[in-house]
Amino acid sequence: LCWKRRVHQRRVLVHRAAEERRRGRLAAARDAALGEAGAVPVSLTARVAVATKGDGLVNEHFGHAREFQIYDVGRFGATLVGVRKVENYCQGGDGDEDVLDAVLAALADCAAVLVAKVGRCPRERLAAADIEPVERHAHQPIEASTIAWLGHHAGRIARGEVRPRPAPAPALAQEVA
Repeated sequence: LCWKRRVHQRRVLVHRAAEERRRGRLAAARDAALGEAGAVPVSLTARVAVATKGDGLVNEHFGHAREFQIYDVGRFGATLVGVRKVENYCQGGDGDEDVLDAVLAALADCAAVLVAKVGRCPRERLAAADIEPVERHAHQPIEASTIAWLGHHAGRIARGEVRPRPAPAPALAQEVA
């Protein structure tokens, strides 16, 4: 029994150390993104959806997502304001248009959706709904990715490529995670 306890304690210590390293990497990425966000106007904020399987990363395909984490992002960071459950759009390589309509409705107040991958049809429908599909932050930390996206978005606004959206409405009480 003693050796089993020692093996278990060792596993717990290894897991804790790995988790601390992961949290450190996420914090370092967030801090780096915040350092680069200095040119973003303080008044610019946006609501962003993120497709994730977990681990604090943008790591889910748009069509496979069963939920989207919703963040309000500004120059000083990103705040998780809720989780929106949806049916997954992609069913064995084909998409269900009714499901896509429902997903688009669920994300209607978001300026962007950060995903690991998105197909051509949903990409076009997202763009038509004025929601930017973003793959360039695939497998990167969520908070750093949302802040980096906002910096890129601010540059596009400054160049006149896109118009800023109104500030997001406060999150609903039932939506807050």
